[in-house]
Amino acid sequence: MSKKNEINFSSISEQVYRHIKRMILTAELKGGEKIPEEKIANSFGVSRTPIREALRRLEKHGLIKILPRQYAQIVKLESSDKIHIGQVRLQLDILSLRLLVKRITDEDYQALKSIAEKCNEYAIAADFAGCFEKDSEFHCELARRTENPYLYDIVRTLDLKVQLIRNIEDISFESTLQNISLHVPIVEAVYARKIEEAEQLITKHLSNYYFN
Repeated sequence: MSKKNEINFSSISEQVYRHIKRMILTAELKGGEKIPEEKIANSFGVSRTPIREALRRLEKHGLIKILPRQYAQIVKLESSDKIHIGQVRLQLDILSLRLLVKRITDEDYQALKSIAEKCNEYAIAADFAGCFEKDSEFHCELARRTENPYLYDIVRTLDLKVQLIRNIEDISFESTLQNISLHVPIVEAVYARKIEEAEQLITKHLSNYYFN
């Protein structure tokens, strides 16, 4: 296979991966449902090869499971999993804030604020998939910028379960906008070294979603 073909294949697989992931985030495909491989292949005008490559990535990330010689389906979480995941996420985010407040730079501040503002834009536009992707990026970036690689790896792994939670619930525009609007104040509080305020905001942000 030529270098050009490898690049093209990779590009198609990436497009399919993002397409299926978006279907999951918008609940177009729900937990337990079979992924329509043939339909997706036809819509992209490709063979099953890049489809299966995308599915392997999704399985590795914990969003789907591939049943041998059968089909792939979305991983299904129960509503009771939401509280358990929320409890862990809250403690990880608080740890991220406590570590980050000690070393946050102007670059960290600008990068985090940019993600937060973009997330707001998606929320206002009612683009839930885009909003959820940026929300995930925000929480992962909080951990990454602590420069603790183990914390970052744990947060990224847990975030995949967070994305599946969104698949089992109907989320209103109003509640999404309200929660997402807290991102910028969280960043501002960390940058100002106001850790108690930052912790209160992140607790409110996550409690509104996980524990109400």
